[in-house]
Amino acid sequence: MANETPESRENLRWEYREVAANHRFYVGLRFIIAALTATLQSALLTFYGQTKEAIRKIQERGEPLPDWFGIQPEIHPISIAFVGIATMLAIFFMERRNVNRLRIMIARGMELEFKLGLGQGQYGRLDEKEGITVFTYTWSLNILYSIICGLWALLFTFNLFKP
Repeated sequence: MANETPESRENLRWEYREVAANHRFYVGLRFIIAALTATLQSALLTFYGQTKEAIRKIQERGEPLPDWFGIQPEIHPISIAFVGIATMLAIFFMERRNVNRLRIMIARGMELEFKLGLGQGQYGRLDEKEGITVFTYTWSLNILYSIICGLWALLFTFNLFKP
């Protein structure tokens, strides 16, 4: 750059460090959210199964189903499935936001690398394509999240319209 000062170059280096820190944060956050998703969905599915089993056992004994928390027990599996759908949608939207922020960090990192003359910087290499790039981490998570949400939708529909 023609009128680049040492101060402006230092400011670019400082911003580059901040962009790198933000990039690491959003990458780490994606793994944390994936772990939270596995834990939360596993707990919900276990609770769903236990609720269905409790209802089945009561019906096998020929006893009337008691109100649980003032709600008919037949509603509980529907409610659990609805919570499963709602949490998966929230997680999906968080994932989309994080991917958007990651792309912003990568774009700004590439811009700063150009300004700093770092031809082989880390952000420029992130854009390189190697092998099959269809199955990225983002696509894999989207597929998993869609399958889980679809499972909850099936359980919700099955319990809502069961004979």
